[in-house]
Amino acid sequence: RIADFGLARALAEAAWTEPMGAVLGTARYASPEQARGEPLDGRSDVYSLALVLVECVTGLVPFAADTTLGTLMARVDKPLPVPDELGPLAPVLRAAGAPDPGDRLDADGLGRALLRAAEHLDPPLPLPLVHTVPTEVAAPAPDDITAVIGGVGAIAAAGSPDPVGAAVA
Repeated sequence: RIADFGLARALAEAAWTEPMGAVLGTARYASPEQARGEPLDGRSDVYSLALVLVECVTGLVPFAADTTLGTLMARVDKPLPVPDELGPLAPVLRAAGAPDPGDRLDADGLGRALLRAAEHLDPPLPLPLVHTVPTEVAAPAPDDITAVIGGVGAIAAAGSPDPVGAAVA
């Protein structure tokens, strides 16, 4: 049991449970029938996906309220707010986000509608590539130690019996 620091309220706002204590889900993506305590089917998932897609393209959580109950009740009988700027996707998301499951697309219908809508979308623009001009890097000039070591190595490779003495001489 969490009873301090406002954590109990935060957890209560994050999810709700049925009487046996099993978590049903988060209010943020719950369907209207979940909010009403009605039986669920795949159309509930379609509604939740429509919420997520609208959030992805608008950056806003549909029906967000200050409390879990407020969030749930805001969507019980209101259609999902979908901006017209989404063009051919707007009617698809509206149909997927209908508050009445009987008016809502099922998963197959959503998939088919999205494919039809995609045919009317402009192709995505290519990602800009960062164009870099290769630059020639000059070889570093050998410093004195490198020259000495290289010279000693060359003398040793030539077969001098005393490479250090030969290099100094």
